[in-house]
Amino acid sequence: MKRLLAPLVAAFLWGGQLPAQSLTGNTASPTSGVFLESNPLGATILWDGHALGRATPSYLSSLKPGRHTVVLTKKGYQSWSRTLDLEAGKIVVIPVTLDPATVTLAFPENDQLWQSGQSIPTEGKEFSIPSGPWELKTVQGKVHIDPIFPDQGLLEATAWSIPVLSTLSILATLGDATVNRGQTFPFSPATITSWGLTLGDVAWAFSLNASKIRFLQASHAIPAPLPQARHVASTLFREGKDLLLAGNLAAAAANFTRLTHDYPDSQQAPGAWFYLARIHAIQGERTLALTEFRLVADVLQQSTYYDKACKAAADLEQASGEDIQALYHLQHMAFLDPLFSRPEIEHQILVLEDKMGVSP
Repeated sequence: MKRLLAPLVAAFLWGGQLPAQSLTGNTASPTSGVFLESNPLGATILWDGHALGRATPSYLSSLKPGRHTVVLTKKGYQSWSRTLDLEAGKIVVIPVTLDPATVTLAFPENDQLWQSGQSIPTEGKEFSIPSGPWELKTVQGKVHIDPIFPDQGLLEATAWSIPVLSTLSILATLGDATVNRGQTFPFSPATITSWGLTLGDVAWAFSLNASKIRFLQASHAIPAPLPQARHVASTLFREGKDLLLAGNLAAAAANFTRLTHDYPDSQQAPGAWFYLARIHAIQGERTLALTEFRLVADVLQQSTYYDKACKAAADLEQASGEDIQALYHLQHMAFLDPLFSRPEIEHQILVLEDKMGVSP
């Protein structure tokens, strides 16, 4: 049975990754299009300073040619921005790897991590620390990590400036008291200025100390359960495709389901949803397959699977009489995938429009 299924599955899948030359397509109109893809997924998109209410991966179509700015933001990661010069009639794919806003520390053995004089067990944990300067040192086999206050140099400067200014102010006061004895106000402007500088330095030191306390309270190594190896998602995806091509649909579906559940923001998630939809279509679960194809076509719009998902969704919609939805998905194909030609899709669109009585 598996031998019979293998060629059927292979023919039904339309292959996997797009070749490199397919990463730039052409639109039928003088507008432009952009596929924004991030690793990890789920970055919020700001286009020309406006929030679109969409997240990566996403296909932005019907864009005005010219210069635009795009910003991607995701909690826990540094924001990414770029200025784009879009050409009329062109579709481009922009892959982005977001840099973490924190640094992760992991220990291969059960060790002791010390922060601010407190011991934290490391077994089975990793530690996320905010980006910035930290002091990391090992003392007698113990790892010590402490944040470095950005204004520590200024704070240390007040440790010697306050005594110096205080001493000068006291000496100036004693000198004035000796020289100007008997006067109603014996203190000179220089003495008053000296005391003003001293009090200002003391107030500044208090302010810096308060800032340091707030900084240390906010800068803690946050322990979390040690995750599985970072390559698990790609391994699940690769093994799932191999199982699928071998005709083992149940095992392949288990791999893809686990990937979408455990690693929903991984780069492989859109592909896993696409192949799950293929499996369910093969198994005759057309409603479930259509839902998953729509997820890839309308939400997880990754360039590798976008055209495939649009076409598959349109075919299922047309077969079930959902002609309006089928027309929508066909009209919004980007034609990055060389498996689809514009004349063939336009013919299918004309057939649908004729059936619906819509004037082209």
